[in-house]
Amino acid sequence: MWNFGMIVLFLVFFYHLLKGTSDVSRNILDNLKSLRQNPDEYHFRSRESSTTAILVTLGVMAAMALVIIINCIFLHVVYRTFQFFAYQEEKKREEMNKKEGL
Repeated sequence: MWNFGMIVLFLVFFYHLLKGTSDVSRNILDNLKSLRQNPDEYHFRSRESSTTAILVTLGVMAAMALVIIINCIFLHVVYRTFQFFAYQEEKKREEMNKKEGL
């Protein structure tokens, strides 16, 4: 479920980035800047180009894609481990049935 939500969020970001009518890039850049600023200090707002905002958005999207890929790999490893243990248990059960048949 988590991976599905992350993929949907990634696609929404990508759609808005390609569409170009939304201020998603500007909002992401402003939110990232607000994380490092002290609210008690006064800073002059420098005007950034839209290219900077788009590059920051692409960086955030790349990080999100990396998280999605890592999550998918983790789920794959968990699934393969489950299959391995299920196979081992089935093999043990077959051996027990053979011993009981003798």
